Amino acid sequence: MSSQYVFLCLALGVGLFFPFSVARAATMPNVVINELLWMGSSTSSSDEWLELHNTSSEAVDLSGWSLTKLSGGNSVTMLTLPAGTTLVPDGYFVIAHNATENSRLARVPDLVSSSASLVNSKLQITLRDSAGTLIDTADDGSGSPLAGSYTSGSVWKSMERNPSGADGTLKESWHTASVSSGFDDATKEFGTP
Repeated sequence: MSSQYVFLCLALGVGLFFPFSVARAATMPNVVINELLWMGSSTSSSDEWLELHNTSSEAVDLSGWSLTKLSGGNSVTMLTLPAGTTLVPDGYFVIAHNATENSRLARVPDLVSSSASLVNSKLQITLRDSAGTLIDTADDGSGSPLAGSYTSGSVWKSMERNPSGADGTLKESWHTASVSSGFDDATKEFGTP
């Protein structure tokens, strides 16, 4: 009897007595909801924005993709991205509630829509492609947002995605911003739009 045969029989026998499973790591979607300033800014509580990130090396056509939010416990469409919207490889796409003149954002957002309205509790935003397929989810929709911080009148910190945060419904997929970059006033707002 060959030693390879004996090893295979032992390995199979051990597997019968000590079953094991291999955990599969979640895979990061090609496009994720990457950052949210859900509480507004020192300018206005409506100075909210969110950022999409293309994690792939290919451009992604976002025409007809939609973002949903929770309203009364139901997921409702917040906004639909217009035709011709493309996200470049490893690119970012900022969607803001306010235009630059009414915002602390130092850059012009890629899309401004008054429909881009975020809540401060039970925040759950989903990203769906033009066929309605769920691509990504930010937050678990229960209680306070999973990250981000707001201190009335003094600090506004965004909710940022961790590089390994494949499942956006888990707290460990997010952190509170500790850097201020991309704002016209770097003393109160923290995030990296």
